[in-house]
Amino acid sequence: MRDKFAKVIITLEALPEDRRNIGWANQLLHARLRYENIIKALGTEPGMQVFPDGNDLSVTAEQKAGATIIGTMRRLRDLDD
Repeated sequence: MRDKFAKVIITLEALPEDRRNIGWANQLLHARLRYENIIKALGTEPGMQVFPDGNDLSVTAEQKAGATIIGTMRRLRDLDD
């Protein structure tokens, strides 16, 4: 994914000005932000939050369990994939 965004950034930056559309700057900003966040995630030690000041949105299997046995089993099976 890191390499994908790097290629997008290189492609956007290489685009001649006369071929840039109205959303070019926004696309470039979006790609750069995603690239920087991927680099941060890859450099984070296991078990540590990538963004210490941000909300931890991860959930355990128990937190994700469904309201019924069938729902719980489906969700637990999804975790194995």
